[in-house]
Amino acid sequence: MLTNEIHATLKYFNEKSNKIINSEYVKNLDNGKVSLSLKRDGYVVTNPEVTVPNDVYIESLILSLRFFIQDNEDISIRNLYKIYNNHNIDQSFRNRFNEARNWLINYLDCKCIVKQEGLNLTRLQVFEYFVYGEYAHATKKEEFDKLKYRNIFYGIYRYVFNEILIMYIKTIRENCKH
Repeated sequence: MLTNEIHATLKYFNEKSNKIINSEYVKNLDNGKVSLSLKRDGYVVTNPEVTVPNDVYIESLILSLRFFIQDNEDISIRNLYKIYNNHNIDQSFRNRFNEARNWLINYLDCKCIVKQEGLNLTRLQVFEYFVYGEYAHATKKEEFDKLKYRNIFYGIYRYVFNEILIMYIKTIRENCKH
């Protein structure tokens, strides 16, 4: 039997999940995705064009997404893992949650498509540099600024960051009871 506290946490997860699923960011995706177009001059990429929702929608999404990525929140993905695996949760819900979580972890651990100057960041690093260097905090500002001022690559990093946001949304959507 689940405690009232666990029920309240799972209900709160669903409320915050619905806020993300119905966010302006999601509504403003171009056909449900982001896109990247590379302009070339011969063999050299000169101007990557990225189609993503604008920064206002990104900032708003991150404000809600922080509940799922920061462990000081009961509904962070890490804390939910503990709930799903240490309490009497239906096995099908546990399996669905663990599969989605494990998929997201593996996805974030993969290297980014950009390799430059010996630097090959993981998707998690790109995500953290944008979240904690541009949108939510300044703890990774120095790392973010290094990405931002590499003009050709910045568009690609921006695309990767938005692709990661969509994968977080996908993971959250898969575990939310609508």
